[in-house]
Amino acid sequence: AELSSLGESLEASSDKIHHHISNAEALAKDTATAASDSAQRNNAKGAELGEVVAEWSAAVGNSCAAIGASQETGLQAAEAVTSAAQAAEADLAAAGKVAATWGEGCDRVAALIGRAQGSAGELRQAEANLRPEWKQLHETGVEAAQQWLAGSQGAARQLEEASEKAAAANEALRGEGSLLSEVTA
Repeated sequence: AELSSLGESLEASSDKIHHHISNAEALAKDTATAASDSAQRNNAKGAELGEVVAEWSAAVGNSCAAIGASQETGLQAAEAVTSAAQAAEADLAAAGKVAATWGEGCDRVAALIGRAQGSAGELRQAEANLRPEWKQLHETGVEAAQQWLAGSQGAARQLEEASEKAAAANEALRGEGSLLSEVTA
């Protein structure tokens, strides 16, 4: 009877452990999926930002062709846009590398979780292995977001300066056009 009671307790404990392992596995799979989805969204946003920067660069390039008489001011505007595009490109490249690292980390996390399904002892070891890597991945993601924000703000400032220079060049062209019409009249 005592052995039977001990067997029942052992079976109940074993069922609880299996239940916890199943829950941990489901949570880990959800976390890996969420991390993968996040990496995909980061890549898509990076591509959108690249397109916006390219559109700005093209628009400023077209404006510079119309400036003519104010070539020096137009040149400064083009240089400012090029600098902004290069800064944004560098920031997007860095964000892309971080996203790739994040994805690789998520793959490693998924692989470790798969190996941990065998037993509770393996699960505890896998958790110990995952904690530092997951923390590093989180910090890397935060760093990428901060770099992205800084790059976006820098590009916005440079684009604003370029826009102001292009407006000044346009205004100068209008002013020179008025002088030409007065001279020829």
